[in-house]
Amino acid sequence: MPLDKIEQINPSRLVGIWHITENLDQLLQLITLTERQREEMNLHKVDNKKLEWLSARILIKLMAAQFDINFEGIEKNEHGKPCLTKSPCEISLSHSYPYVAAIIDKTKDVGIDIEQPKEKLQKVAHRFLSTPELDFIKDDTLMLCKAWCAKETLYKIYGLRGLVFSENLLLEPYDHTNSGIITGNIIVNGSAKKYKLEYKVTEDYVLTYNVS
Repeated sequence: MPLDKIEQINPSRLVGIWHITENLDQLLQLITLTERQREEMNLHKVDNKKLEWLSARILIKLMAAQFDINFEGIEKNEHGKPCLTKSPCEISLSHSYPYVAAIIDKTKDVGIDIEQPKEKLQKVAHRFLSTPELDFIKDDTLMLCKAWCAKETLYKIYGLRGLVFSENLLLEPYDHTNSGIITGNIIVNGSAKKYKLEYKVTEDYVLTYNVS
């Protein structure tokens, strides 16, 4: 079972990474699905998407067990945000094949994102970055990937649609290091809320999630 890790961030929060190496049949042996859940999985026509869907649920099931929570599935609320069935815990999921990331907290809103740095981010940077962000990130693909992950994380924390990444989700300058903290701000209707986002850079991906 290629569970990469489950890390405890604080007494109420866990972060997990799954590296997909299994085929569909092997993953199905690790979790029991209802007929409705199988139908949901099969809505994905591409095999890799089915593998991501399954791996995310296996990972969350393992993480929930560490909090003595019985995993009954994942649903989406009216805003499309994933939620644990019959549990008040907050969760967030992300995938960039062959990796899946998840975060769970007993009470507080959470967000997580995992991506592989790609040059195509250069073409869309102006769409999700503000002018000050473009100035300090410049054309650095890795820095762009950190920014994209950080803003996706903030978007998932907020949990509602309608945000403009370049206006409502703003990042303070951060370092070129492989691990550290990005300070992000969610600004809506003139009111700002600040979050500390941890980032980690590996040979295969960039990961961000909120620690506050």
